[in-house]
Amino acid sequence: MLDQVLGFLQALTINLSIGLTVVVLALTIGFVTAVVRLGSFTLGSRSMNFLIGVLRTAPSYVLLFVVAATLKATTEPDTSGGTIIPLVALLLALLAGALASCSDACVTFLQYRALGQTKQAWLIVPNIFQVFIVAVMTSGTGAVIGVHEAVHYTLALADTYETRVERIVLVGVVILFFAGLLGFAKFLSTRLSAHLSARFSEKSCADS
Repeated sequence: MLDQVLGFLQALTINLSIGLTVVVLALTIGFVTAVVRLGSFTLGSRSMNFLIGVLRTAPSYVLLFVVAATLKATTEPDTSGGTIIPLVALLLALLAGALASCSDACVTFLQYRALGQTKQAWLIVPNIFQVFIVAVMTSGTGAVIGVHEAVHYTLALADTYETRVERIVLVGVVILFFAGLLGFAKFLSTRLSAHLSARFSEKSCADS
C-alpha cells in the first residue's frame, strides 16, 4: 500500500512540473502579448487581441490530440520509449488556454499600474495561481496519449486489481484527493487575495 501511495505521489510530481512549466511559459509570453495589446500600434494590437481570443476559445482536449498527431507525423520517433512527444503535446495544448489567461491578467495588471491602483494590480498573483491550479488539474488529460502522470498511474494500477469494487474504490479515492486538492487551492487563492487586499489597504492608509 505504501509503495502505491509513493508511486502516486511521484506521478503527481509530473502534473505539478507540467503545471509550473506551463505557467512560467504562459506568464512570460503573456506579458509580451499584453504589452503589444496595449501598444499604440493598432494593427499589432488588433492582431494580438484576435490571436488571444482564438486561444481563449480553443478546447485544450481537442488541441491535445491535434498537436500529438501533428508531432508524431512530423518528427522522428524519440528514443525514450515514446514519452517525449506526448509530454510536449500536452504542454503545448495546455499552454494555449494558460497563455490567454495570463495575457488577460497581464493586461489588467498593466492597466491598473498605469492608473496607480497598486492594490488591484497585484491581484494578478492569485489569478496566476489559479492558472497554475487549472493547468495541474487539466494535465490529467495527458493520460489518454500516454503521459505518465497521476491519472495514468491510477489507471495502470487499477488494471492490476482483481475485482471491480477495488477499482471503483481506487478511482473514488483519487477523485476525492483531486477534489480536496482543488478545494484547498481555492482556499489558498482566496486567502492570498484577501491578504494582498488588506496589505495594500493598510499601505494606502499609511501613505495618506
